[in-house]
Amino acid sequence: MTSWQKQTAIGWRKGQINMVMAARQTGKSLFHEIANIPAIRILDQAEVDGETWYTVQCKPSYVSSWVQEQDPALWHRHEHIDRQWYMHFNVFDMHEKLYTLMALTWSTA
Repeated sequence: MTSWQKQTAIGWRKGQINMVMAARQTGKSLFHEIANIPAIRILDQAEVDGETWYTVQCKPSYVSSWVQEQDPALWHRHEHIDRQWYMHFNVFDMHEKLYTLMALTWSTA
């Protein structure tokens, strides 16, 4: 092990696995799927003209792609930039009908 690898490993218990993946095409998305990270997360809920709309974050890119293939009248994409100037395309406002269909299609629980 190099000196920086030894410093990184300090504090890790025997048998503990820590994964550090930061480059492109390293399998980070696959790790999220294996780790059972939910594909859909509700960030907010509101009544708009008497109908329920949700602000939802979709983690795997294929769920975001699926949303964008649906009726555009039922969803609106948020394009927001975080503190590191990274553009996020996986947050949507969506009508309750589309959310229900998405939850039935993509929920793991």
